[in-house]
Amino acid sequence: MMGLMYEKLLRLSNTAKKYMDPGKMTNLVIMNTLEVINFFLFAFMSISAPLIVVGASAYIIYELGIIGLIAPAMLTLSSIFVYSIQNK
Repeated sequence: MMGLMYEKLLRLSNTAKKYMDPGKMTNLVIMNTLEVINFFLFAFMSISAPLIVVGASAYIIYELGIIGLIAPAMLTLSSIFVYSIQNK
């Protein structure tokens, strides 16, 4: 990813390079690369987090039996409670 950004930096025309010093161009390239990387990390977490919660709840229910339903029920109730508090 960084290589692609640096290639783009090297393809800039002399006119474009005249208006920016090399430090500023490098800073822009690095910041853009970090934003792309952060986007993919956040996208992965937003997809995997619900799966982890569901998997952990299923495992708790499997291990504890009917008593294990308390944990997902408390999670659901606390989510509803937090949602109601935030919307007031």
